[in-house]
Amino acid sequence: MKKIYFYLIFILITMMFFFGGCAKETLSEEDHIQDFTVSDVPNDDGTGLVLQWHPLDKSNRIIKYNIYRGHRPDSLFLLESLEVDPKVSQPESWLNYTDKDYNATLISFETAPRKLKKEKQQVSSGTLYGNVPRDPKVLAALLPHYDVLALINTPKYYKPSKRIELNEGETKNVYAGYNLNQFETIFANPKAEHSYYYCVVPVNETGRFLPATPILSAIPYNNRPDTTAIFYANYIKDTGEFRFEWSPPSGASNIVSWEAWLMPRYLLPQYYADQKANAQSPDSIFNANWQKGSIFLKEMQPEYWGQNFYDKTSPEEIKGKLSPDIQLSSYIPVLSYTSYWSSEDGSRVETFQSASLGKSIQIRNSKDLPEVPKYQVLDKPNDKGDNIVLSLGRPFAYVTQATFIDKEHTKFRVNYEISTNSVNDISKLLFRFLDSQGRVLDEVKEGYTDKIIYAHFPKNRNWKEDITVQIYSQLSNEKEFSSHLITQKINYDSKSLRFSGGDIYDGSQNLSILFYDIFRRTPLDSSFYPGMRFRAISRSYDQTVPYPETETVRLLKVDLASQLVLLDPHFTVALDEKTGATFRPSLFKQDTIEYMKALSAQIDSLSRQISSEDTLSETAKNLAALQDEKNFITSLSSYQQGIKAKNDKEWRKILRKELDLNTRSYEFRLLLTNSRGLWANEDDLPPAQKPQANIKGRTVFLHPEGEWFDTTKYATLIATILMGIFVVIALNQARHKDLYIRPIAGLEELDNAVGRATEMGRPVLFVPGWGSLGDPDTVATMMILNRIARKTAEYDIRLISPQVDYLVLPLAQEMVKNAYDEVGRPDAYNQDDIFFVSDVQFAFSAAVNGIIVREKVATVFYMGYFFAEALLMTETGNQAGAVQIAGTDAITQIPFFITTCDYTLIGEEFYATSAYLSRNPDLVGMLKSEDYFKIILVILAIIGVVLSSLGINTLLQFLPIE
Repeated sequence: MKKIYFYLIFILITMMFFFGGCAKETLSEEDHIQDFTVSDVPNDDGTGLVLQWHPLDKSNRIIKYNIYRGHRPDSLFLLESLEVDPKVSQPESWLNYTDKDYNATLISFETAPRKLKKEKQQVSSGTLYGNVPRDPKVLAALLPHYDVLALINTPKYYKPSKRIELNEGETKNVYAGYNLNQFETIFANPKAEHSYYYCVVPVNETGRFLPATPILSAIPYNNRPDTTAIFYANYIKDTGEFRFEWSPPSGASNIVSWEAWLMPRYLLPQYYADQKANAQSPDSIFNANWQKGSIFLKEMQPEYWGQNFYDKTSPEEIKGKLSPDIQLSSYIPVLSYTSYWSSEDGSRVETFQSASLGKSIQIRNSKDLPEVPKYQVLDKPNDKGDNIVLSLGRPFAYVTQATFIDKEHTKFRVNYEISTNSVNDISKLLFRFLDSQGRVLDEVKEGYTDKIIYAHFPKNRNWKEDITVQIYSQLSNEKEFSSHLITQKINYDSKSLRFSGGDIYDGSQNLSILFYDIFRRTPLDSSFYPGMRFRAISRSYDQTVPYPETETVRLLKVDLASQLVLLDPHFTVALDEKTGATFRPSLFKQDTIEYMKALSAQIDSLSRQISSEDTLSETAKNLAALQDEKNFITSLSSYQQGIKAKNDKEWRKILRKELDLNTRSYEFRLLLTNSRGLWANEDDLPPAQKPQANIKGRTVFLHPEGEWFDTTKYATLIATILMGIFVVIALNQARHKDLYIRPIAGLEELDNAVGRATEMGRPVLFVPGWGSLGDPDTVATMMILNRIARKTAEYDIRLISPQVDYLVLPLAQEMVKNAYDEVGRPDAYNQDDIFFVSDVQFAFSAAVNGIIVREKVATVFYMGYFFAEALLMTETGNQAGAVQIAGTDAITQIPFFITTCDYTLIGEEFYATSAYLSRNPDLVGMLKSEDYFKIILVILAIIGVVLSSLGINTLLQFLPIE
């Protein structure tokens, strides 16, 4: 009866604790997010909303804020989790999240649930869900309200799609259908003038959801662009042209037109008044009274969108607009621009205008224009066919830093770098150092470009004064130094107490202030698009041309009958550069054949409607465009081969060959700018210096090709073959006679160290390094552990081995067990003495130190790769009076082992241990083959020293750098 009472009381107390712990805490006002707002992103293209709120106090220990979004107030899905540091949260600050530019994932198929799942925290006015599930019905409900893009694996896109034919009104449309799980990631961006609902839920470090914010809504609108565009204008006096460079305003990417103006400076008050009026007026109203007294220069409509735009006016364009005696210093350039937006059905069009004040006009001459270097477009050698290299001009060397290394300030050490162009190699350099009066201080010839030279300057000179250096180069295909030189100032820095390289001049051109802009296009592009901007001191540009792994596609709709996601089945394969005609076949062969039949029928119909002399009417122009399209498509070899394909799979395979050729081939254009409006491109080159852009009337596009062999690795191939030969020879020798291995002190003392532990009756400790299963040092460590375990089994002494890697642990246990079995002592093996401790560096070190002290170990072996914990462990072993033997290939820890251990196996001695102890012929043969190979390396080193001393660097250039 007493037991029954005891159990009842125990259950009652447990329930009290349980319900007491689950009781709802009283939440104060400080536990609720304050001032949560949702608003349209200002001055954008109508595709973004911004959320803003005050974070909770750090006493709430918030680790993240869950952000939920929906197109209906009653259903919101987890959009993103904004992680925060719980220790630094400040309630007076603001947290912001911008829902724009597809920056949040709608469905990630690695984490998305299969079904709708409600969140822990709910709101009275709606339902909060977790991630959008992998459910076609849910996706079908979301698609009409968002712009949805998806990533799909390229093979999946071109192979397993299903043809779906739908009757939509009076037309019959064909789609490519895919299973939802075939996509990798789906992104959704807000649409302009659609309502969206948001709320935020804070989550603390215990995983508890605190009260959610109210659900708020907002609508993104297309707005007037802001006034943050940066505009530069340069007037080239001798040619009478303006050159412009500008960067677009932030946020708006739908600007379609730019206008350059010259505004008299006396109109600046009017300009500022107009800008103030624009900020207070509706976006549809553009106040620009300053234009009435200004000079309109040009309307510009670049064919690309980028971070930098360029344009220029010809003298004919501005002729009559500028008087001969105009004072340009009295004018300031202004850039005005117009954004364009249309509704989804095209029934409503909006254009908004804005303006930005430019920088002061710079007046230049054509000789001030940057000089565009000659360049070559090359397939990068020794790669997999995924790189194209632009070689830009002649390679050169330049100084990075320098310092005096003696007290008399006469010996000058100079560090330099080489800007290579991927085509020509520099074989020799000449450095000429000049003082401030132009007197030569020293000349240094560099026979081997190891990027360090030493110069000797006269005594009793002001050693802190700036030094000018002239650098000449001799290329590998030249017999003497070129007259081309690089000039640079070496300036003394009183803070770092050394000299640093200044601006780099190539002739009169300061390369340090210039930038390259690389423009590129493929055969599928009608115009060039900007690529990378980089410093002009570079002499090569590596354009990565990756093999396609994923395709970015737009999701159109979901077919609920088949549960498939539908995409447009057409993709662009080829573009005719002359006529603009395109070949956009379908993934399904039959649809392309039907289209070509319809195209032929339409051409025949139009041909009967007009006369042969009619070439100017709209019908005639339409007929000509259709004929160009048909002629272009039928002339393509991919189409001619494709119509013979037996099925859709073969059809797509043929088209993809053409598509790969056209998407992975590039043509380039080069522009050089000072980033302040003074720029030049290939059009400014003399005709003789312009690159050969066309061959027989056709634009040259370079398609990278992969190589089977890397020709820079011939030395590695020869070394591998030699090593293989030495291994065979050494193995044969080891099996027929005993080969000599020099004594290693640490291994000679192994028996004594284990014997000492036996005499003292104390255990042996084996500490492994940090290697994992695939590392060579782990293999060597385990073989040494096996040999030591043999000795401890023979002497019947306890062996303890704490492990740092749980994957290595079973291997260590098996090595020790086999050793005990081999000596006939399986009963003495204790698996609990080989155990996992920790994979945290200093936790493992502390555990080893504790074992040394508690177990009073007599001998400690440290074998493997170690880090900073090595000295902590060996110091403890030293104080405990243990014999310590270490072996490692970690060069940073060898000094500490030598200082604190009795014996240390250095570098290769560690790897020779297994052969040394076992005398296994195969292991000994491998060891001796390495010795033979070292003899070859020593001979090569001697030959290299002699040849390089004579100025012959052929051997150094043949051997790999690493």
